[in-house]
Amino acid sequence: TLSIGVDGNTTHARALILSYDPPSARTVLLLLRDYVRRNQRLPRIIVVDNGKEFHSRELEWFCRMYGIEIRYRAPGMPRGGAMIERLLGATEEEVIGQMRGNTRQMKDPRLVTKSINPFDRAVRTLASAYENINAYLFEVRPTRIHPALGVTPDEYEAKRYAETGTREHRYVRFDSNLLLMTSPHPHRPMHFI
Repeated sequence: TLSIGVDGNTTHARALILSYDPPSARTVLLLLRDYVRRNQRLPRIIVVDNGKEFHSRELEWFCRMYGIEIRYRAPGMPRGGAMIERLLGATEEEVIGQMRGNTRQMKDPRLVTKSINPFDRAVRTLASAYENINAYLFEVRPTRIHPALGVTPDEYEAKRYAETGTREHRYVRFDSNLLLMTSPHPHRPMHFI
């Protein structure tokens, strides 16, 4: 599962989680943990789709604790998530699709012979795939000129900070409290032995 947090103003990728776990409240909380690790703050508003993982009590409780407003996109409105869908598509095309052993050509398995079967050619581990995606999202992409902004996302962000300030009062410490708050929660609040 690839989960990416994107800044809706600057189109900057802000957080990244890549795991074998299916989408769940756990992956969303880990994404918010990574957001704090990278940015020393949490967003004031998050916009999400109507997936089951975004309706969990753990996420709602965490957001209430930190004063984050959760906004749900209207169902059946694909344009509401265009920014994140574009970023996921670009990541898939420019990073994952270029990795040796990717399975893109398996969309039509009749065109694949045994000698070029991608499952036999996979050389990436989860950690190396994470490093490639991380480098693309946080080193390569922020230094490219964005067509909608007319400048790179880094330059646009610097311009916005100059105009509006950095808002140091919104900083969040990456400490043991945050690690506990974003850790997986038990399904049963009480367990007796």
